Amino acid sequence: MRGGRFAFALVLAAAFGAAAARGQVVRQITDEKTVAAGPGALDDAGTTLFTGSTDDPLGTNPDHAAQIFRFPAAGGPPVQLTFAPRGAAGLVSVSDDGQWVAFASPADLTGSNHDQSAELFVMRSDGTGLVQLTSDPAVNGGSVTAAMISGDGSRIAFVSNSDPLGENPQGVPQLFVIGRDGTNLRQLTHFSDGSFGSISISDDGTRLAFSHDGDPFGSNPDRGREVFTVLADGTNLLQITTTSAGYASDAPALSGDGTRIAFQSDGDLTGGNPLHQTEIFVVDWGGANLRQLTHTQSLVGVTGEPQSASPAITDDGGTIYFHSNHNTFFVNPDGNFEIFRIGADGSGLTALTDSLLSLGNVAPTVSGSGNRVAYFALGSSSGLETMDGSGGGVARLVTFRLVFNEQPDLSPDGAVVVFVRRTGLFGPAELYRAAPDGSGVAPVTAFGGGTVAGPSIAGDDTTVAFSSTADPLGTNADGSEEIFVIRTDGTGLRQLTDGPAGTNSARPAIARGGSLIVFDSDADLVGSNPQGARQIYAVAPDGTGLVQLTAAPAGTAARAPRVDAAGSWVVFESDADLLGANPDGGYEVFRVRSDGSGLEQLSAVDAGDARHPDISDDGARVAYDATGDPLGTNPEGNSEIYLYDSTTGLTRQLTDSVEGDSREPRLSRAGEYVYFVTDAPFAEADPDRPVDLYRVPASGGPPQRVGGLRAGIPGRAAPDESGSMAAFSGLGDFTRTNADLQPEIWIVDRNAPPELDVSRETPTVLRWSVISGPLRYDAIRGDVAALAPGDLGAVACLENDSPDNDTNGFGDPEEPAPGGAFFFLYRGSEGLDHGPGSYGRSSAGDERFPSGGDCPP
Repeated sequence: MRGGRFAFALVLAAAFGAAAARGQVVRQITDEKTVAAGPGALDDAGTTLFTGSTDDPLGTNPDHAAQIFRFPAAGGPPVQLTFAPRGAAGLVSVSDDGQWVAFASPADLTGSNHDQSAELFVMRSDGTGLVQLTSDPAVNGGSVTAAMISGDGSRIAFVSNSDPLGENPQGVPQLFVIGRDGTNLRQLTHFSDGSFGSISISDDGTRLAFSHDGDPFGSNPDRGREVFTVLADGTNLLQITTTSAGYASDAPALSGDGTRIAFQSDGDLTGGNPLHQTEIFVVDWGGANLRQLTHTQSLVGVTGEPQSASPAITDDGGTIYFHSNHNTFFVNPDGNFEIFRIGADGSGLTALTDSLLSLGNVAPTVSGSGNRVAYFALGSSSGLETMDGSGGGVARLVTFRLVFNEQPDLSPDGAVVVFVRRTGLFGPAELYRAAPDGSGVAPVTAFGGGTVAGPSIAGDDTTVAFSSTADPLGTNADGSEEIFVIRTDGTGLRQLTDGPAGTNSARPAIARGGSLIVFDSDADLVGSNPQGARQIYAVAPDGTGLVQLTAAPAGTAARAPRVDAAGSWVVFESDADLLGANPDGGYEVFRVRSDGSGLEQLSAVDAGDARHPDISDDGARVAYDATGDPLGTNPEGNSEIYLYDSTTGLTRQLTDSVEGDSREPRLSRAGEYVYFVTDAPFAEADPDRPVDLYRVPASGGPPQRVGGLRAGIPGRAAPDESGSMAAFSGLGDFTRTNADLQPEIWIVDRNAPPELDVSRETPTVLRWSVISGPLRYDAIRGDVAALAPGDLGAVACLENDSPDNDTNGFGDPEEPAPGGAFFFLYRGSEGLDHGPGSYGRSSAGDERFPSGGDCPP
């Protein structure tokens, strides 16, 4: 009976499910298993380190999800403490005795976090005694974003935008404390807006320091980041720093004994930082004895401006560890970042690490005793390392393996995806290709060094323009960024530009017809840009006909060009006053013919910027985002999507939200849809302000969510001609197939039929394709015998508001009656404002509704 039940149920579920979903899926087409780790959390003795890592050192984390591990701090085999299928946490905090670990996690680790919002957890150092301390059950509720346990393990400080006590109805991030046993929850701050930086708590749990850009006392009108302190009972909130406008004080580290705070600032707080470098400061609890500890010098500026940052302080407040590119002839001569130590009185400055030919070592954490320091080593082999407090006994605990698949472009017919694969934080990149079903992933280039960026594919599915700092043809020895063209089979490589050292030509876009490539460059490629401003250029794919299209003056830029299918019209953004209509120097959108004639300014934003233009294949429509209120329809001044129509000369505002920003539009080639990324609450209010992928009809209409699961930050999409398919990359796990959360390539395919799998075992578990659009799903089971046109009969709700695409943990234990059969359906909702979604229509066209037992709307 089980086999027959399965077969019948599967057929019915697949048929009903496909109708309900109306053929639109999101799928991941690349998958690189990567290794990374969060900062090391050390116990007081410096003997044990805890971290969240995507490594699989024991063979028990094959999906490379972020699990919590415990390491001997001086090196040795780790112990995996969590086994969450999609990961637990990357950031952890440990008590001084090493017995308790606190962390924030979106995982449902105890069965009490069905909505998978980020909540606060605590467990013993062996992984037992796991307890969820916070719970916001609303599907659009808030999240815990930072957590730190006191040294004595009695109390945990955390930041959340939830409202557990009824004191935070606006959902603003606030600082809370709670007992390790879940008692004595208290909200310590009541900011009206703003955001937190770091938080820190004393060993006895009574004192807290944090950074914030709020203005609770009227003493921070410029809303820069400042250091604050507060007691754990919510009294004595103080603003410790007052940094001049345009500068910030951040990253406070409170000593375990609660007497001293180390922090970083680019303010001139004591008169010793007139150049406004980021330096390390120290101040007593209460604000007395403010002192600047570092005066960073830089003879070699390979890592940028002189800076000292990321302080960590010992329990007695006597010693501060930090990273810095401070260098002299005798200390850190190559000028990269190293870990330094200094006394709280400013004495004893010592470089503890000395790496060559790498970015260096950054972000130290220190044991309370000061005898062990953890940090990130960044170079050709990056990882999490520890050393003793004097720089000896270096041990590598986790070696990173980082691969980033990013910057996709999709051919107009949707047949080919090209993208960049970058290896390591600062490693080389190559150009890759793939089919939109994930098959045929293969390298197009094999440069073995240098960068690759901004691929753009023509309508022949073959010709790709891109930029690179490599020297594959022996014509770019200076390593400047140049424009290249290549076929997707790796043949026909040609370098189209040759700027001098230190210049870069970037952001190419190839016309669909393949006749023209446009790009921006600060090089003087044709003798018309001696001022070195960034200009728009055009060139044929064979390298002929190079022409400069703009004449931006020194100190301004014309950039980010896009071109129509015929190579006739080019759109771009510029902060130059190219036609006398942009005197305020904000960014505006322009278009120009590919021969340099017909320059027009398409936008006019008085107090804001118009950015990221794109143009339809026929050249008639131009989409862009803009802040300000260019049409008198955006009084909030947030970023919205606009469309200019050259056939009418009119501009229309396509999106309209009172909060949040909609950015980075990309038109389908036919100009029917505009894809964009946004954190505006089009579907439902959410204090987390999640970023989603949307599209809007170019002719006007409500925005449509097109992304997959809400589990990350998607990047700009590249749609095909019709707008029914798009490629995008991002940080996250939008299809529950990317547990390490590193950038991969996904396809939105609104033509592909979804699939539904019904398990053979009892309880019956459903799993379906991630649908383009819904945030969450309902799944039901019904009796085939009860079906009628438009009437599903009485059903059972298997899972309500599932944040993922299966019913794991909510399997159906029931069996159909002898001779009977069950059907299974699911529906997806784009958000609370859009209702619960639909189970589809019957063959007669009637909307399907259960007569009873449905999941709550």
